[in-house]
Amino acid sequence: MLFRSEPGAASAAERWADLGLHRLVSRLVSIVREEDALTVVTRVGAAGIDAGVDCTWRWTPEAGGFRLALDVAPDGRWPEGWTTHWARVGISFSLPGEMDRVAWFGRGPGPAYPDTGQAARPGWYRASVRSMPERTVRPQETGARAGVRRAWIGATGGPALQVDADPAVALTVRPWSTEVLAATDHDHLLRTDGRTHVVLDLAQAGIGTASCGPGPLPAYRLTARRVHGSLRFTPRTMMGGPG
Repeated sequence: MLFRSEPGAASAAERWADLGLHRLVSRLVSIVREEDALTVVTRVGAAGIDAGVDCTWRWTPEAGGFRLALDVAPDGRWPEGWTTHWARVGISFSLPGEMDRVAWFGRGPGPAYPDTGQAARPGWYRASVRSMPERTVRPQETGARAGVRRAWIGATGGPALQVDADPAVALTVRPWSTEVLAATDHDHLLRTDGRTHVVLDLAQAGIGTASCGPGPLPAYRLTARRVHGSLRFTPRTMMGGPG
């Protein structure tokens, strides 16, 4: 997301980098074990601002799987203005690379962000991991499927991970990590690491008009605010998936 607010201005990505938001550091605050739950509290901060985010991760077992209730609360003095709004709030993880198929109930079949994707319609969709991102000359954030309430990520006829979200999330699945994407200058230089990378966003900013136009309108800016959601993870077999 390299949008600009006015001609000649530094991009939002460059301003985020000035604040250190591209290299957040997480610190463990506490771990509380209960009979039926594990609660982990972490604090995430950036190098260039006197503010942070307190994250409460509550893990509970459920039949055949487990649930994560995540609460994210900003703390301290976050700078005001569109130049310091957040890009996204969510979690990311990776799966074995052979889990190369995705099925989801949400908007599709193409990507959609808060200020784009009017053509994306609710329904069941399926795709390969490699077809999920949109390929551009300069790699950038792409490929999120919006309004996803259930997703299956797995190998055809093999193991899969089912994710149920409440409220719905934005799902991004690709063969390289967000960090690799940000550090690569040209599309042909993208290299996989043998993993399938998954991002589940509880909240996202709009993308504006990308590198050559203004940033997102005020209604689509993700200012520092509390965000929470529930994610249920269940192992499945991809053959039994929908679609």
